[in-house]
Amino acid sequence: MLRRILFLGLLAGVFAAVTPLRAETDTVQFLKNIHVMPGAPINDGVCFFCDVRADGPVNGDLVVFFGSVRINGQTVSGDVVDFFGTVRVEDNSSVMGDVVHIVGPTHLGNNVFLGSDLTGLFSNVQSTLSTRIVGDRMVIPEWVLLVPLFFAILVVALIAFAIQARRRPRLVYPPR
Repeated sequence: MLRRILFLGLLAGVFAAVTPLRAETDTVQFLKNIHVMPGAPINDGVCFFCDVRADGPVNGDLVVFFGSVRINGQTVSGDVVDFFGTVRVEDNSSVMGDVVHIVGPTHLGNNVFLGSDLTGLFSNVQSTLSTRIVGDRMVIPEWVLLVPLFFAILVVALIAFAIQARRRPRLVYPPR
């Protein structure tokens, strides 16, 4: 029984290793920036601890963790999602899907078109009057996170100071 399980596991591993992946034009990078060239579009771009610069079209989504997204006058047919970075959609650019940005500034230039929602959680969004957003715009500014965090740190510091003051040895003066 154990031999059969090991054989089936080995067979599944070999099958998974030789099966070709269907992501010829998807780009996934770790610690290395993604630069979409004007004549070389990509489908999806995923970047961990790096930046994405789209000088060419993106036929899918852009997802960035701990990095920046910059779209230079191009079209992203999917969503743009950024965690802990900067999103810059420059002049005459368009994003057909959602723009979701969690913690960090978002800049939308002139004549920018967003085909769906703009969501900024703990984000500062700067846009011009010529920016067109088809869906909803939901932005929660940074201070909603920072003010309670400041008071929580202050309370913890006061408690630590009070505990430290109680543990300090007190000088006892001799009676007169």
